[in-house]
Amino acid sequence: MKRHTFFLVILIQFCFVFVSGKECRDPNGKKNVDLRREFFREVDQGPIGSCYAHAEAIVLSHELQRLGDLKPFESISAEGIFLRYNEGDRNGTLANILSIGDKLELASKELTNVYLDQKDLADQLRSELGKKKPRRRKVSELKAAIALKKKEYSDLLETNLELNKAFNKISEQEGGHDFNNVQKDGLARLCLDTDFLSYKGYIDQKVSRAQAYERFTHVDKEDVRRSSPVSNSTSDTSYLKRITGVVKLRGRNLALSEQARCGIAESYQGIFPGLNLEDLKEILFKTEISDPLAELHKRLCKRSYNYNVEVVRSQPRNNVLPNFDEALERGTGRASSLRFDARIFSNPLYYTDKNFDINKNKDKGPHASVIVGRRYNCETNSFDYILKNSWGKEACKNSKDSLKNNFVRTGAMPKGFHQEIYDCEQLSKCYSKEGASRRACYSRCTDISFEKFEKVSEVPIYKCEGEFYVVPSSVIQRGAMSSRYVKLKRK
Repeated sequence: MKRHTFFLVILIQFCFVFVSGKECRDPNGKKNVDLRREFFREVDQGPIGSCYAHAEAIVLSHELQRLGDLKPFESISAEGIFLRYNEGDRNGTLANILSIGDKLELASKELTNVYLDQKDLADQLRSELGKKKPRRRKVSELKAAIALKKKEYSDLLETNLELNKAFNKISEQEGGHDFNNVQKDGLARLCLDTDFLSYKGYIDQKVSRAQAYERFTHVDKEDVRRSSPVSNSTSDTSYLKRITGVVKLRGRNLALSEQARCGIAESYQGIFPGLNLEDLKEILFKTEISDPLAELHKRLCKRSYNYNVEVVRSQPRNNVLPNFDEALERGTGRASSLRFDARIFSNPLYYTDKNFDINKNKDKGPHASVIVGRRYNCETNSFDYILKNSWGKEACKNSKDSLKNNFVRTGAMPKGFHQEIYDCEQLSKCYSKEGASRRACYSRCTDISFEKFEKVSEVPIYKCEGEFYVVPSSVIQRGAMSSRYVKLKRK
């Protein structure tokens, strides 16, 4: 009997694997393409707004690896492309971006703090009203305080929106996503990632140092990574200051002491390991060098590849899906770069409002990522596209958490789905349990609400598979601005 049972279990497991592993196919014959194995490197732009440079670097590296000019573990430096672009920034665009970015970061933190204060006051009011004899004076004071916080939140939200509009207006003008410099230079003046210290390299160094200091105790690498959060509103300050300093070099002070010059040169040496201290001092403080940024790029980025570059762009600009398909169907598949509104990952309106149009929404957030595959979805009868981002390996999970929290906070629910978070049945049950924390209950209720939202949403929501986003074509098309891929032809 045991023997028969054993074979029955094996047969069931085989059938499960066979059925679950069956690939869903497009009835029109378009093939599924998955290039994820060729994009195994973790990419992390950190606090620097250089998504376009990372997208270009990933696409170019993939092409050069395919052609045998780069080894699989080598890649073009996004930092080099970033430096090359900023070298040509003659209109103060970058300075404006950095200035508004700093203000936006402060405003975002204030907004979060006021929201948390308002939530705390609301909790106090509920607690007071839940007593057998609520104190009228206390209730009145709490209501007045909540009204003030609501007004403060509303004002800050308006400030935030205005800053976002200004930031995105400048970002739209930067044109860094067009492969312009790479195309003009014909794959000359490029760097490999070993020529620069990237944000990821900086964090890895930090991890190594922490582990060296704590060699006799257990140090969790991920805990150290999390101590330098990567998002739009938080950053590792020391790296941000150094890289910001690099792109502001034209305003350098030449009347510094030798000690001060050495200190500045040493701080930059961490980012430019290919240059010694004397070289850096010469570049930074020699009066004959009018543009230190251009000189840094000239001395560091000497790699050239003998190709003509053709950039194939989506036509019209926001009709990106044919451009993706054309790239993925070339040979064994090619990656393409997508410029889009990054809020498709965090704004519930993309999933609840069929009429939501980014072209009419002026505070859109331009971002660039890379399409590395497509997969037919039998439930939606359309393709999902596989997207690689430059926000680190936890990016997709963090985006989904952000979407979930924004969904609950804004109350952006489709018709027929009305559920106030504080009236949540599960929350009430949770509170009744002895020792259950308010935060844990709120989190659980949020999860339940979002699970229901995913089921009734009229637009399918993206999925996470490790660091990769699997995004329905309908969602991409709603947020798309433009796309492109490259063809390299040997000279």
